[in-house]
Amino acid sequence: MPLLIAGIIQDRTYFREQVEPHLSPTIRYVGPVDVPGKNALFAEARALLHLNTIPERFGLVLAEANCRRRACDRHGPRLLREVIEDGRTGFLVHDVHQAVQALERLGEIDRRACRQRVQQCFSIENMVEAYERVYQAIFELEANR
Repeated sequence: MPLLIAGIIQDRTYFREQVEPHLSPTIRYVGPVDVPGKNALFAEARALLHLNTIPERFGLVLAEANCRRRACDRHGPRLLREVIEDGRTGFLVHDVHQAVQALERLGEIDRRACRQRVQQCFSIENMVEAYERVYQAIFELEANR
């Protein structure tokens, strides 16, 4: 299965020593991509591997890849459950071995379910309504003090 790696190189030494030796015609680094570039990659992707080691507050790139299957690792299972429904819209894994196993299970993920979840939970309209509910609850708490 071909692998495209996109993103900013934050540690050039690590990239040179740990990533570059593995690059080949089937494993390519395409560099940083803008929004249209991400959309083009997502449109053609079989999966998005989001192997994060830094805790994220919200997995925006996962929501952006709304029609694709995904696998996450390490901090992902704890922090990204609001974006990924394990086994339904992607796989939450703890290490590279589990990520490889998840790739073998891609056929279990329904792209329509992925898109439906993002539209249901993360559309602009739904996000605005959710923020309004939070603000209303805060105002009500303050009014009752």
